[in-house]
Amino acid sequence: MTDTGNLGDIIDPDRADDHPWLVEIAEDGEETVWTYGDLRGGADAVARGLLNRGLARGDAVGILAANSARYVVAYFGVMRAGLVAVPASHKLPPATVAHIAGNSGLRLVLADGERAPLAPAGLDIVRLDTDEWSDLLDPGPLEVARMAPEDFANVLYTSGSTGRPKGVPLTHGGYVWAVRSLLDSSLPMGAVRALVAAPLFHMNALFFTKLLTAAGATEILLNRFTARAYLAAIARHRCTMLTSVPTMLARAMREHPVCYYAFDLLAFEDFDLRSLPLWRRKALLRELLPPSGALRYADHVPERGQELFALVRQRRLEGMV
Repeated sequence: MTDTGNLGDIIDPDRADDHPWLVEIAEDGEETVWTYGDLRGGADAVARGLLNRGLARGDAVGILAANSARYVVAYFGVMRAGLVAVPASHKLPPATVAHIAGNSGLRLVLADGERAPLAPAGLDIVRLDTDEWSDLLDPGPLEVARMAPEDFANVLYTSGSTGRPKGVPLTHGGYVWAVRSLLDSSLPMGAVRALVAAPLFHMNALFFTKLLTAAGATEILLNRFTARAYLAAIARHRCTMLTSVPTMLARAMREHPVCYYAFDLLAFEDFDLRSLPLWRRKALLRELLPPSGALRYADHVPERGQELFALVRQRRLEGMV
C-alpha cells in the first residue's frame, strides 16, 4: 500500500489520474468533481507549501473547516510532509479550540472563512476558501516523508462532554495497518460510489475517506448533512455504499416518506453503521436494505441505535420501506 510508511501515501497508486476521486456537494447543491490526479498533485503542493513556511517534521497543523475536497487534500498534504494533522471540531467554542491549539502545539491552522475566527489570536492561519489557499500551494514533485510505525499521523480530540477534550495520538503504522486490514478482508472496492456526510473531524468520516482513497473508489462528500440532501445524493449518484451514525439515519428515515416517490434509494450494496448492536444486523438488513446489502459492525451500542431500529421497523410495517 505504501513503501514510505506514511498514512498520507496510501492513495491507490494504480488508479488513473483522470478517475473521479471525490464529488463535493455544496449546501446549495452545486457539485464539483475532483480526480485522483487533483488529489495527488494538490496534496503534494500543500506539503511543499507547508515545508516552505518553515514547518519541520512532527510539527502540528490544525484543520478547522466544514467538509470539502480541499479539507481532504490538505489533510493528506500535511501527513505527506511528515507533519501531524489535528482535525478540530468547528462546533466547539473558541475557548475550547484554544485549549486544543495549545495542548497539541499547533504551528498553523488551515481553516475556511466561517470557522477561522474560532482559532486563537496570534496563530498563523491559512484560509482554504480564499486566495490564501492558492498562495500556499507549491506545485511540483515531492519526496513523501518516510515515517516510522510509531510516528504520529494525527491527533484527534474527544468531544469534551465530561471535561476538556483530550488528545488521542494516532500513529502512521496503526492507521496504515487498519486500512490495509479492512481492504484485505473486503470485496474489491474500486467500483464503489460511497456517500460520506458526517463531519470530517469525526473518526467515522475521516477513516472512511482514507479507506475509499486507498481502494481507488469514488467518494460523494456532502459539505453539510441534511436528511433531504443525503437521500438525494444516494439517488443522484447511485451510491453503492453508505457510512453514517444512527442520528443521521433516524433523520433520513423521518424524511423518507416525503421523498419515497421522488428518489430511488435502492442502489447501495453496503452499509457501514458502527453503532448498532451486532445481534440486530440481520434483522436490520431484512427490514431496510436490498438483498445484496451488507452491514459492518465495529463499535459500541448507543441508545440512538435502538431508536433507529424501532423507527425502521415502524416504517416497514407502514409499507414505506
